[in-house]
Amino acid sequence: MTDCDVEALQKEVDAHVLFPPESDFSKVCSCDECSAKVKVLKEFEADLRDKQNRVLELIDQQDPDLMNCIALGAASYWTRSLLDRLHRELELLYEKSGASRTLKRSKSEQELIDVSFQISNMLIDNKLLDKIDPVEISGAKYSDDRPLAWEIKSGYVWYGDTRFKNAAFEIIKKIEEIENHHENDKKSAQEEERSLDPSISKKHIDDQIMLLKKLPVGQLHHDCQKFVPKVARALKADNDINSIYRTMIIIRRLFWKKYQMIDSSTSNTNEQSHSWSGLKLTLELLAEQANSFRELWDKEYDQHFGPYEGSDSKKQKTNH
Repeated sequence: MTDCDVEALQKEVDAHVLFPPESDFSKVCSCDECSAKVKVLKEFEADLRDKQNRVLELIDQQDPDLMNCIALGAASYWTRSLLDRLHRELELLYEKSGASRTLKRSKSEQELIDVSFQISNMLIDNKLLDKIDPVEISGAKYSDDRPLAWEIKSGYVWYGDTRFKNAAFEIIKKIEEIENHHENDKKSAQEEERSLDPSISKKHIDDQIMLLKKLPVGQLHHDCQKFVPKVARALKADNDINSIYRTMIIIRRLFWKKYQMIDSSTSNTNEQSHSWSGLKLTLELLAEQANSFRELWDKEYDQHFGPYEGSDSKKQKTNH
């Protein structure tokens, strides 16, 4: 398939049209059998279009929830990253003091990290990170090359789009104040041409870690459990609808491409044209795809979006 073909196919998918007027199968065969199958397929097309409109409307309504999910992932990532950074600061402090010590995380610290990874994995598993990069949303990237004070301040950005921002901002402000005191202590020691007592630095960092553990990562996880499945389900439904559009449009386009190559002089009567033209097989393939999608919808989306118009609860499956 050429780039032009791909572009044309995508335009048809975006237009939500399976059977445009120029692809009227009755021009090939108008027998009762084919007419009945075409009628059912057109009903499927109308139902499918209606279903996608409803899904797209829901996605539009859920856009704030989507942004909230990404913001939650970004905030938990920043919390985890800053905790790692503070631990590295402690390790550097021990190295400078000549102490040989392997730092182990406390139980509460490990729980915070575990929850943060659960949030990230939830977003990845539901393919929401493929939708929007949380780093791009935050506008900030974590780096040890930047001053610790800068990284702490970036927390306002990371938590800014969550509903916990007010509580988080209070904690971040306290962490920031401790860092300012720490920097002032370093500056005073430098002016007095002496080394800052390592215990002072350790106290500052320990206090920052204690505050960091109070950030609402657990609440972030609770919100993710609430919003992520709902948002991901709507996006997956839209993707599945586009997929059935694409598959059925390809089947229809292949038929017309082959049909145009057939020498009509070799055809028999109109009643038999569905056989020699390949229309009968094409309609069967399209019906199979329609039925397959109906089964998928009934299984995965019926209880969330309402029954599909062509589901077994309303009508029988497409006849072959």
